[in-house]
This record gives sequence, C-alpha cells and structure tokens, in this order.
Amino acid sequence: MFNSENLKNGHNILSKRLDNNNNGLPGEYRVDVACIDMDAIFLQPSLILEAVEKSIRDLLVKLKSGSNIYLETMLFVAKFIKIHPFGDCNGRLSRIILNLSFLYSDVPFYLILRSNSRDKKKYIEAMKEFYQKKKISKFISVVSRAFLKQIEEINDNLELAGKDIIEPLELSKELKEKIEKELSLY
Repeated sequence: MFNSENLKNGHNILSKRLDNNNNGLPGEYRVDVACIDMDAIFLQPSLILEAVEKSIRDLLVKLKSGSNIYLETMLFVAKFIKIHPFGDCNGRLSRIILNLSFLYSDVPFYLILRSNSRDKKKYIEAMKEFYQKKKISKFISVVSRAFLKQIEEINDNLELAGKDIIEPLELSKELKEKIEKELSLY
C-alpha cells in the first residue's frame, strides 16, 4: 500500500549518502523554506505532512474509481514536486513513483527524464504552469514526449541487436475517447 511512511522510507534509502542541503534528514520532511527561484517557492514546512497525505489519499481514491493510472500518477507527481517535502531528492523520488505506475501496469521498461538544459527548462516551465495555473497538460506533454523518445531509442537498440522492435498498439475508438475525456479534466 502506497502511504506517507513508504514515501519517507523510499527517500531514506535514496538519499542516505547524499547531502540533504541541511534541510531535513534522509526520510524526514524538510524543516526550512525551499525554492527554485522567486517564481517557484515550495510549500511551507508546517503544511507538508497534511499535503502529502491528502495527495496520496486523492491518488488512491482516483485509482480505486478506475481513473487512468498514468494521468493520476503524473498529477500526483506534479503535486509532490510542488509540495517538495524533502530537502533533496524530490525529483528523483517523483520519477521513481512515476516508474512504479509503469511497473504496476506491466510496462516492460522504465522512463528516464534526462536533465539536459533544454529538457530541464521545459520541465521547470511545465511545473511553473502547474503551480501558477493549476494546469497539468504541459507536464503530461513533457513526460509523454520523453517516453516516446525513449521508445525510439529502445527500438534503435533492439533493431541493432536484430530483435523485434516495440510496435505501438492501435487504440480502440472507445479507449481514445476515454483518454481524451480524462485529459480534458486536466
């Protein structure tokens, strides 16, 4: 079961040997203010516990109701980054959470969101749009484009090795409509 204790344990494992910017211990929520710049100031430390628990509850309720696991996980990840509960490793942990949704859905590979300067700029712009306008579509686009690019790279490697490439499946009309409807909510 996904809960705040599992989140803290994951952070503890991930950041044990890293400097947490003197802002909380591994596995513990940060105790000081955090920001990227004056346009992206993260949640106050006194609200972190409640915000994390509410975000997890919201995610689990949506998934129980049959909502799209990928869209809901991306929304959770965007909220998680906005909350920025730990002094360091929030981005890394959010990418692990996103990949867990793929693993749970039997996707045979994982997503790597690279941090070259161009992609990082797009990622930060998408997060700022979410913070300021509560719109997640740009973030979904960034993640989706990274995913498609990785499939191309995987296919290049498979082809080089003489293996069958990953062929996209045609979505049914009903599934396309369902996805479009779910996307319109964001």
